[in-house]
Amino acid sequence: MKATSALLIAVPLIAGAFSAHAADVTTAANAPAASMANGTTANGTAANTTTANATAANATAANATGANAPTANATAADAIATQAGAYANAPTMSPAMSHNSQPMSYREMANLMQMDDTARFAKVTFDQLEWRNGGVNEGRAVWDAQGYYGGDYDKLWIKTEGKYVSQGRKGVHDADVEVLWDRVISTWWNVQAGGRQDFGTGQSRTWAAIGIQGLAPQWFQTEASVFASDEGRTAARLKAQYEVLLTQRLVLQPFAEANFYGHSDPANEIGSGLSDLEVSVRLRYEVHRQFAPYVGVVWLRRFGGTADLVRAAGGEDSDLELTAGLRVWF
Repeated sequence: MKATSALLIAVPLIAGAFSAHAADVTTAANAPAASMANGTTANGTAANTTTANATAANATAANATGANAPTANATAADAIATQAGAYANAPTMSPAMSHNSQPMSYREMANLMQMDDTARFAKVTFDQLEWRNGGVNEGRAVWDAQGYYGGDYDKLWIKTEGKYVSQGRKGVHDADVEVLWDRVISTWWNVQAGGRQDFGTGQSRTWAAIGIQGLAPQWFQTEASVFASDEGRTAARLKAQYEVLLTQRLVLQPFAEANFYGHSDPANEIGSGLSDLEVSVRLRYEVHRQFAPYVGVVWLRRFGGTADLVRAAGGEDSDLELTAGLRVWF
């Protein structure tokens, strides 16, 4: 009986103790989770605090940006003012350039850009204006010049050449003037057509003329012309020259000219075929681009019937001459 009573008393005690132990275990087990939960809550709070701080920082930055905006705007304003100052002296824009105005006319555009394709201009060049130590019946004063007036595509072109003889048969010899219309046909070439008039000692001749002028490959300045007279005579002339820049002012200029005739002309001491060939070299010093004294040497050779007629008149069919002169253009 006592054993039973003791057992009945012990069981509740044991059950209570076991329940208390289970509660402690559960509490212990839940403690980390609770701590983690509390940690999460704390972290959330910290995160919120961080977010709040970031928001505040951003707000501060935004306020700072707002505060700096006037400074940035002031800097931009200063830059604009600087640019405005830089362009203060620029030409005033034509009213035709404004956004709401009518398109600019050709004349207004040409005046604004100073690029008028229809402008007229002129130039005169004395390639040879020289003295030579020629012999009897040879030139002492020689000229070769040309000039033009016109636009980019069409010009009035005038050429002249000749010589003055001071020994033997004195006077102007082998002189002519050409009046030509000049038309650009490509980047480097012009076509020329017009007339030529011979003058000086001998029989004057009048010719119709046509030819080309321009830059051949390797920068050779070239002229090729053919002539025909109302008397059935024909002629041709070829010229070529090249410039070698030894320095910016010292220029070496080889030159060659050949004349051909279809018929003999004894009155002017001209035979048929290749009449004469002149080859020269000149060294000039450009004191100014428009003014250049030079020295050189000239070799003149006559052929065929022309050589015979010159010798019969007391001259020589070949001559080597020294020369000095000026090259001028304006």
